[in-house]
Amino acid sequence: MFKMKQKVKIISNQKIDGRFNYGMIIGLELLPYGIYLAHNSEQSWLRSFTQYRYKVAYVDCFTNRGNTEWFYEHELEKK
Repeated sequence: MFKMKQKVKIISNQKIDGRFNYGMIIGLELLPYGIYLAHNSEQSWLRSFTQYRYKVAYVDCFTNRGNTEWFYEHELEKK
């Protein structure tokens, strides 16, 4: 798990020449694992939130433009 303001390497965004973008985590969102129509209790509903998504601010190494995108944990690596 990553934390706020941590510098990360975006491994899912590799460029043609082999470079990667590096950025900083500025947001965190907790998503439910799967979509369920009904839950038995409030606790079972809250326990379904297990998947993290991170908002990363970075400057693209190819276009030199600032950007923010949402990435899942498996798409990022600690710098």
